[in-house]
Amino acid sequence: MNTLENVSFSIFNGSLPKEENLSHIYLINSQNFPISIIQELQSLLNKKEIQKALKFRFDKDRIEYVVSRGILRILISKYLRGEGLTKLSGIEKSLQDISPQSIQFEQGAFGKPRISNPKILLGNRSQYIKFNVSHSNGRIAIAFCFGNGEIGIDIEKIKKPFDYQLIIDHYFSKKEQQYILSEQHFYELWTRKEALLKVTGIGLTKDLTNLEVSENSHISYFTDKRLLPFKDNTYYINSFQVGDYSLSLALEKNQEFRIFEYPVKTLLPNKP
Repeated sequence: MNTLENVSFSIFNGSLPKEENLSHIYLINSQNFPISIIQELQSLLNKKEIQKALKFRFDKDRIEYVVSRGILRILISKYLRGEGLTKLSGIEKSLQDISPQSIQFEQGAFGKPRISNPKILLGNRSQYIKFNVSHSNGRIAIAFCFGNGEIGIDIEKIKKPFDYQLIIDHYFSKKEQQYILSEQHFYELWTRKEALLKVTGIGLTKDLTNLEVSENSHISYFTDKRLLPFKDNTYYINSFQVGDYSLSLALEKNQEFRIFEYPVKTLLPNKP
């Protein structure tokens, strides 16, 4: 599994990257956010999102959700305004003032969120920007790709000690089980499976042992009929260890990517 030292990694300064032929990944540590910023981010959410946030039992889980949804809205509004994307230059004036609050979402066939603003559909702009979100124990990952193809991302805290041998036969093929020699290996393959399934949008399936992800993967054998449209597709999966977390990115097209750490100071432009 790679580390951030082996990939293109930098601190996000508020300006979107220019390379739309790459995927963009933003990492956020929600544990560092002051209450005032969390409240501002919550003000960007719609009624349904706020209701969901209030249902979390623990404050840390509510904060993680609010921060992920708020920053997702901020980034999408920037992309939709054409910041950093040359193919979206010269956009209509009506799209230049899109606020994070105005972003609307809908679910695809299997529940994967996508942008649904009616006015944003002009020029297929919403279909050009694809995104996916994952969060675990205070760490958030938001991924974007552009044009044709979908994207899936998953991040998980590596828990130690963890007796993974008790459950690996429920989730991994015999070949994969031979690879799993530590907690890191377990979470590496687990996030790869999650990222692969998030590309399709179907979420978890009972077919996990059939989805081998030790290398770039294709879905060929399954009993879950929801996977039929994706039969024999090839997906490109990259995995990294980010501190105590395992992160995997799955793409329908083989392309490079950039990873950014999204610091809280980016949301505090007038403060040191």
